[in-house]
This record gives sequence, structure tokens and C-alpha cells, in this order.
Amino acid sequence: MAKRVAARTLDFSNVKESSGINPKHKEDGEYLAKVVEVRDDPAKDGEAMWLFLFKLADDSTASYPYYCKLVDNQLWKLRNLFIAAGQPLPKKAVKIDPNKVIGKEVGLILEGEEYEGKMKSVISGIIPKQ
Repeated sequence: MAKRVAARTLDFSNVKESSGINPKHKEDGEYLAKVVEVRDDPAKDGEAMWLFLFKLADDSTASYPYYCKLVDNQLWKLRNLFIAAGQPLPKKAVKIDPNKVIGKEVGLILEGEEYEGKMKSVISGIIPKQ
């Protein structure tokens, strides 16, 4: 007979229901999606980063993250997203409100990638909706 494990009191008050990220594997190609959320989420290396979350128009259970570090060599990703969402950014220093793209539709280019032995899709590009 198996030994009984003692019960413990655990604090679940700060536990999130889920990450909201579900990068379902889709056929490589272009998909219509909506920006549903942005998070101020520091990268693993400590750099400031915005994480944008997209849901596909034809599959609301599929959601894809788009990580934009707020450093010079990564700002092109942020610029592409804003332009695709109809929010042009000038090529100069400006204050950016990442919430302005929430609810906007864009085109995502998804590509397959293997992760822990399973296929998932990742965003390889963002374009204006077609």
C-alpha cells in the first residue's frame, strides 16, 4: 500500500489561470489576427520588453506571442507591428503607447518550429491585413 502524503496549505492568491499563450501548429503562411493584449514583461536577460499577444481570426483558441525588446537592434519589430496596425511611427525619438495597437487587425506570417519534440507555430513576420 502506498504511503499517504501529508496535506499542506498553499497560497494560490497570486497564481494566474494560464499564460494565455497557445501557439497551435498551423500550416506555414499568412493569417489574419488581432492584437488582444500587451504586457510589460522583462526579458530573461533583464532588458525591458513588451510582449504582444495575438489571436487568429479563424481560430480563437490559437494565440501567439510577439516579443519586442526595447533596445535599438530590436525596435524594427515594434515599428513593423505599429505600421501593420495602421499606426505609423516616424524615424525619430518618440513616446510610444503600446496599448494603441490593442484591438487592431494585422497579418501574421506563421512558420512551424519544433519545441520539446512537438511542432508549434511562431510569428516570423507582421504585415498589414490583406
